[in-house]
Amino acid sequence: MSASPSRATSARLGSVPPKSWTIVAWAAVAATSVILTYLITLALGLALTGFGFLVALATISRISFIGILLAAFALIVGVTVLWSLVPRKVSLDLAGTPIDLSREVRLREELEAIAHAMGERMPKEVYLIPAANAAVMQFRGERLMLLGLPLLQLLTVSQFRAVMAHEFAHYYAGDTRLGPWVFKARDSMTRVLVNLTRESEVLSLLRRWAVIAILHMAIIGGLVLYWKLLARITQYISRRQEFRCDELACYVAGSASLEGGLRNVSRAAAGFGAYWSRVVATATASGIRPQVADGFARFMAAPAIAQAVEAEMEKRLASDVTGVHDSHPPLSARLRRIRRVGILATNEDERPAVALLDDLPGLELGLLQKLAPKVNVAGMKTVGWDSVGSEVYVPMWRKQTERLQQLLGPCAVVALPEKLRALPEIANRIPDVPGNLPTREQRLARVTESLGLVLTLALVDYGWRLHFQPGQFYLERDSERLEPGLVMGELRSGKMTAEGWEEYCRKRGMGEWALVGGSPTVDQQT
Repeated sequence: MSASPSRATSARLGSVPPKSWTIVAWAAVAATSVILTYLITLALGLALTGFGFLVALATISRISFIGILLAAFALIVGVTVLWSLVPRKVSLDLAGTPIDLSREVRLREELEAIAHAMGERMPKEVYLIPAANAAVMQFRGERLMLLGLPLLQLLTVSQFRAVMAHEFAHYYAGDTRLGPWVFKARDSMTRVLVNLTRESEVLSLLRRWAVIAILHMAIIGGLVLYWKLLARITQYISRRQEFRCDELACYVAGSASLEGGLRNVSRAAAGFGAYWSRVVATATASGIRPQVADGFARFMAAPAIAQAVEAEMEKRLASDVTGVHDSHPPLSARLRRIRRVGILATNEDERPAVALLDDLPGLELGLLQKLAPKVNVAGMKTVGWDSVGSEVYVPMWRKQTERLQQLLGPCAVVALPEKLRALPEIANRIPDVPGNLPTREQRLARVTESLGLVLTLALVDYGWRLHFQPGQFYLERDSERLEPGLVMGELRSGKMTAEGWEEYCRKRGMGEWALVGGSPTVDQQT
């Protein structure tokens, strides 16, 4: 790996101001709260255990029922607290694939330039992850960085620099050194509360006496209050750290680049979950190896998706509410502060950040294989999104709807509403997937969707062109456009009547076309 960044890349970046006292102050407050958590909880465990021993010794010479109860309760609670504080071995599963920076030269040069501008060391390992996020962390003393594939697709190179400068600022401020200790403190407190509130025959027996029940409630109540206080303090500090990292990123990469980057991060977060579950998961389940980054760009550009994402963005930007347990400030508050900093970038690079990856197909393969280790993803067929509908899904739909077409029998496209009304009876005659027992509503929804596919196949056979892209599914012929899912929804809801559908078919010459059992002629197809 190169020891120094390219001069051309470094020249595009600014420099950070000297570390301010606020960085040290907030880090000290966070460290103090973590230390106090351990000390207070440890003191509670030792005090209860010691008290239990003392009461137990006292009851040896003078047997007291109440003393026995108190001794047993104190020993149980004290030992439980101490056992919960014993450090556990933490494993790290990043659900991503490592990026070999010795081969990804352009990405490495960008990261090295940002590290140089911040005066920080490079992370030891960089991972590509299937999440709309970027993050840095420190695990067992080693620096790690996570890059979300959807961000690389949506961000420009300038925005990518700004977002990465924000992440390197966490190294710069020492947040990643403190992070594991905050995590351990929260984890320990969680274990204490879980273990003390877990069902226990002995504690249940002891709590039958009022004095023990009151003591137990008081201890749990005190710990819960302290846990809430710790969470509020550490999350407040986390939000202050985010503001400071935004400011430092503005100095390095410019305010406009960071604002655009954060907006696109939020857009990616709004859309990626649906894309992954509806498109990527469906494609891999169908035996296709999808082009993940390209598909996500197409998904986000689909009009319906873009409209939904922008509506979600407007909602987020209109909200200025900060939850006490939020680790990040509201997006609107961050953008206002970024604009106040108002630092111009020295240069703008509008290329998509995904262009920094030389081996995108290989990284996508590694990512998909990591997420499905028992599946031979490399052996799957790779099909471009422009042809996946006709080459893969149309043959699959024909096989998938064979049984439904047999039950429907020969019929015309114009008879679609009539067949839709008969679906409740037909649905019961179609076998369920082995191991799956759907409800009546789920079974009907599945068969209704299949009827929409039957309509799709019929129109494809009569010359309509299938447009099947991530986030879009419709048919075209000349200037006419038809969405099978929309048609089925309107017929089910009554928004479109049987007469309305008949009129639609008549005007387009579809009245006599076969929905099932037809053999379109060449003249009909043209």
